[in-house]
Amino acid sequence: MALERFAAERLAELLPRQRWFASKGRPIASVAVRDAASLGGRAPGAVLTLLDVVFEQGPGETYVVPLLGLADGRDDATVLGQAEADGVPLRVVEPFDDSGFCGALLRAFAEGLRLPARHGTVRFVRAGAFPAGTGTAGLVARRLKGEQSNTSVVYGDALILKTFRRPEAGVNPEHEMTGLKRQVEAAWASERMANAVLRERINDVAGEVVRVAHALEGLGSPIETMLAGKATELDAMTGGLSGGNGIDPTSSMPNGGDDSKGSLARRIRSLQKRAARVTSAGGT
Repeated sequence: MALERFAAERLAELLPRQRWFASKGRPIASVAVRDAASLGGRAPGAVLTLLDVVFEQGPGETYVVPLLGLADGRDDATVLGQAEADGVPLRVVEPFDDSGFCGALLRAFAEGLRLPARHGTVRFVRAGAFPAGTGTAGLVARRLKGEQSNTSVVYGDALILKTFRRPEAGVNPEHEMTGLKRQVEAAWASERMANAVLRERINDVAGEVVRVAHALEGLGSPIETMLAGKATELDAMTGGLSGGNGIDPTSSMPNGGDDSKGSLARRIRSLQKRAARVTSAGGT
């Protein structure tokens, strides 16, 4: 194919000029196409290539380098060079600058496309957040500028496609970190929900204790005073019961004992403080 010949013959000169190329200071001995896959009618003239770069010294490197050959006069993409296919001159351009190519990639993910390559298969696997159905229709593609090691394209404000230029065996560390971040965020959301449920239960218990105590103690009770917002009166009442030393004499009384009005009020206030602590912990 014309673009594969272009990759093998011309990219040794062009690669060091690319922002994402890591070894700009190392002389290149040769560039070989390890594998290639055409997008066919989805993006005419586009080919996905996997290139092996051999240097004059030291270990080689492998890069993902899509290419796009255009026969028309479009000038909205960075021109990499010239090629020829069946006698037709082509301008070889940076495909991520081309909206048609970026749209074809998005549709390939939407379809879960399996693209046959020379030696293997290119699989387009959707992430969990990928919109279902026609959710991607009308999204405008825009390449992000300024990246050093990878190439990213955003689609509207809904999706981002990140091309890792230097593939490695196994799970990509950045992809793995993104997955871990999602798991942590999900755990935090679950914990916040659990705290909210706990707060509601504490509120229910406190409300029931207040209702029962108010019913038992009647009008003018410390509970009624607290409900009316007379905190000063309540503190004076419980302070008198403790003998002025700040200690509730019935606080150590076992369950089933004769709880005083002061100790009952303290129990309600303790429930309120616990609810406040749970609320504070849930907000951090």
